Amino acid sequence: MKFHFLIVFYALTVAVYGQSKTLIDDPTNSKSTELHSGEDVNPKIVKARSLILTGKTEKAIALLNKTYGKTKDPAFAKELAAIYHQKKQSNKAMEWANKAALKESLIKDDVLLYSKLLMQQGDFQTALDHCLHYALLTNDSKGIAEIAYACENLIAVEKQSVLFKLNTVPFNTSADEVSITNYRNGFVMATNGLTENARFEFYKLQQDYNKWRYPEVLLRTPDAKINRTSLSYTLDGNFVYYTTYDYLTEKEMKKLNGASPKFSIFSGISLGNEWVEVQPFPFQIEGFSYKDPAIHPNGKMLVFSSDQNQKDNFDLYFSILEQNEWSYPQSLGSNVNTYKDEVKPYFAEDGTLYFSSNQPLGFGGFDLYKTKRTTENIWIKPDILPSPLNSTYDDMSIIFHYGRPGGYLVSNRNGNYDIYQFEDFNLKMSVSVMSKENGALLSYAVVKLWEKNVLIEEKLTGKNGDVSFQVANGNSYTIEVNKEGFQDFSKSVSAINEGNVGEFFVNAQLLKDSLYAKANTEKEVKFNNQNFVDVTIQIVSSDQLPVTRKNVKMINVNSGRMKVIQTDDNGKFEQSLFIDNDYKLIIDYNNQTFEKLYSTKDMSVGKQDVIFILEH
Repeated sequence: MKFHFLIVFYALTVAVYGQSKTLIDDPTNSKSTELHSGEDVNPKIVKARSLILTGKTEKAIALLNKTYGKTKDPAFAKELAAIYHQKKQSNKAMEWANKAALKESLIKDDVLLYSKLLMQQGDFQTALDHCLHYALLTNDSKGIAEIAYACENLIAVEKQSVLFKLNTVPFNTSADEVSITNYRNGFVMATNGLTENARFEFYKLQQDYNKWRYPEVLLRTPDAKINRTSLSYTLDGNFVYYTTYDYLTEKEMKKLNGASPKFSIFSGISLGNEWVEVQPFPFQIEGFSYKDPAIHPNGKMLVFSSDQNQKDNFDLYFSILEQNEWSYPQSLGSNVNTYKDEVKPYFAEDGTLYFSSNQPLGFGGFDLYKTKRTTENIWIKPDILPSPLNSTYDDMSIIFHYGRPGGYLVSNRNGNYDIYQFEDFNLKMSVSVMSKENGALLSYAVVKLWEKNVLIEEKLTGKNGDVSFQVANGNSYTIEVNKEGFQDFSKSVSAINEGNVGEFFVNAQLLKDSLYAKANTEKEVKFNNQNFVDVTIQIVSSDQLPVTRKNVKMINVNSGRMKVIQTDDNGKFEQSLFIDNDYKLIIDYNNQTFEKLYSTKDMSVGKQDVIFILEH
């Protein structure tokens, strides 16, 4: 059941989209106390919250657990559900939510918490239904519409999860790898797992064919008192922008009393293993942090993260290079920046900006997003990336290969921060929809792609009767086609191809609906046997041997429609071809691709026998 119209209706009453303070926030955050103002809170719960604020979460859990055991008061169960939610222990959280009977509650905070627990478990549809059920019963959408929109977005984006696969990389250490970036024909990562004192430093990563070399320290004379954590190169690799902060001993860290060290951005000219003319990026205000620089492919824009907004969170800022001088930084605006942290920006080759944010109502923790700057110089509202690129853990940064699909991301989904390699499934499935009776191409047919009962995508055919989908090599799908006046069509398809890159073709031949045909005989397209010539084509090698059991792509040059046909044991196949059309045949044989042209122009009805010899 779809509730899109309800969401739009109720969203009109939300005062500030994306900033709702009715949400139950992180109980470990001192700001969360404002969310409970006005409540008649049990003293034991107040004590538990105080324990959490001093870092004694386990003692708080023990206190609440013991008190619930004695009283069976659902307020303690609810508090435990919220704590386990923040600890990302979704099963434990849901166990306590059930004890608190949150599912049946019509108290808004209970509805919001239960919906967020469902989201943490990946059940976005039930979370959406739960929110809308509350909104229908109470006519109250404040705070509810935000979750409903987020759920709809996550439901939509989850369908793209089949487009990626994720693998770990061999150069991860037992410590933390916190960033990776493109550098000419290789990459550079930051890790604290390869230095004796666990200091973060940059290392070059390169592949010899499919084997990674051992990471090589980037700078010849690294400063033992400095941590280097993130960097960005111009496309030519000649200029570098990077983040540093002082390396502090354990004693020095204690003096900070829980505060973070201050980050700074520097730039320099890169000479490979040496950086020269190093200087701080201008406009950095003392006492604030500046980190995670990302240089645009054209070298004229720098985006970075800073807490200079004085709101105790990190936002993204950009600066423009004009006449060799950087402009005063500007915020990316409220479309991108939230009351949470936006960090780790990265520019792809096409200028798309990727970043990480721990704004609520994503998959959980820090999630990866993308945005672009319009010609009107406005940064558009970001789109969240699908899983497995995102997870319920902290997914901190992402980069892409230059000139080919795939890339790398940083995540702590397995404990430490590690680097993961991801591949796009860029196998293309082309579907041609036609009438089975006369071969006519059918435009405006609805084609649906299903995988394991999940609707992945839905498209309309164009004038050539075709659509294409991006699919995963080796996976199984169902193609469903609907067209007025024709019987519904369904076909199981296995996406098997050599490698992950390529294209394969599916023909959907629709039968006329007999009831429709009888009622609309004047609209039927009569089959005209004067439109076709029957052709038998034999394909042989240069030494005159039949090319047997090979797929041949036959393209109608006039319509763009394509079929895949297999030769028989004699290297032959038969086809009925439109008269007055041009065709191209493509066949892969002995690691070579051969193309042959065939025209039916000036032909008459009848039969034709053709031999194609595969020689360049």
